[in-house]
Amino acid sequence: MPKGAGAQLRQEAQAAHPRTPRIPISVRFRPGLSAAGRTAHLLGVRRVLAKPLTEGDLLHAVRAIIGAPSRGSARTECPH
Repeated sequence: MPKGAGAQLRQEAQAAHPRTPRIPISVRFRPGLSAAGRTAHLLGVRRVLAKPLTEGDLLHAVRAIIGAPSRGSARTECPH
């Protein structure tokens, strides 16, 4: 994403969906960055992820925000 476009997109998403959690993912975040640390706080989010990332990294971040699936919930697969 071109420099500055990410910040604009973040602001637009926040304005359109203020209660929806966001997880910024960027190659500019250094590996080992605390997912819930200072950078996340400065961006106004609960988690950030550095690229490259694994499916496990993303799943862990999402679960940290919304919680693990409940025991009785049916697991659905993405159709795509």
